[in-house]
Amino acid sequence: QQSAAVGIRCAGDLNASIQAGEVLQVVQLSEALHMKKLMEVVDAIAQRGAGLRAACIGGPPCAGTLTFAAQLKSQLMAAGIPSTLLCTDVYCPADTPEAADAFDLQQFGKHVRHLLSGKEVAPPGSPLAPPRLTLPDRGLLLVHGALGLHPSVLGAVGATQCFRVCVAPVTRICLDELTLLPPVWLSNLCLKR
Repeated sequence: QQSAAVGIRCAGDLNASIQAGEVLQVVQLSEALHMKKLMEVVDAIAQRGAGLRAACIGGPPCAGTLTFAAQLKSQLMAAGIPSTLLCTDVYCPADTPEAADAFDLQQFGKHVRHLLSGKEVAPPGSPLAPPRLTLPDRGLLLVHGALGLHPSVLGAVGATQCFRVCVAPVTRICLDELTLLPPVWLSNLCLKR
């Protein structure tokens, strides 16, 4: 759907836009469509109102959950909804950020309960996270990471008080007029940026 709106049906179309010097327009249009979807998420969160305490953002490794969560935080702030980011990855050993069996559910659950009750927490060390976190009054907790949508995370947050977002860089772009890459294959692909 997004590929059609951008005018890219297959890898050949993308190559042609690059060769014609039009790739910047393709990128800008793709980003505008992404921002439109992001605003739909912000509107849906705003409609849920005060009963919503958290938004859980998950996806495969390297899917961009942190980038999406940071953009969502900015747009929520513009809509008058304060929020705090909490990454699930810091509750796992460094070499296994997506391994559910290595997830420190007890500490994560404790931190979520403290944040939702207005207390300050110190998440495990991460160069990307501040040393101490608090949730503003009437704020929304933005939980993100590879395990952002795992049942244990949703249970710790409170599934009924949680808005769920799946970030998946899956595309339906064809290699050519006949060859479509199946989404399952692409979702298992991890591309480092």
